Amino acid sequence: MPNGYKIIDLKGIEIDSSDGATISGTFAAIAATDKPTLVCNINDDGTALRNQYVAFNLSSGDYVGILGTGDVMTVTDDDLVTITTPE
Repeated sequence: MPNGYKIIDLKGIEIDSSDGATISGTFAAIAATDKPTLVCNINDDGTALRNQYVAFNLSSGDYVGILGTGDVMTVTDDDLVTITTPE
């Protein structure tokens, strides 16, 4: 595996709990790397989260990863980013 990691910058755009947010280039950035992924500037419904490593897996065409809070981040192929809390 190559050294280093890939930074995915969500630019502090608020990811609304009901609708998510479209953040251009997110899906392609995840798809283009085989390095560990550091997600930065996460704004979960108005709350800034710490930068954190997220292991994304491809599931039904979407990238899905677990945040340090236990919440699930999903990125669709049209760059829609959502964060949900498992029940």
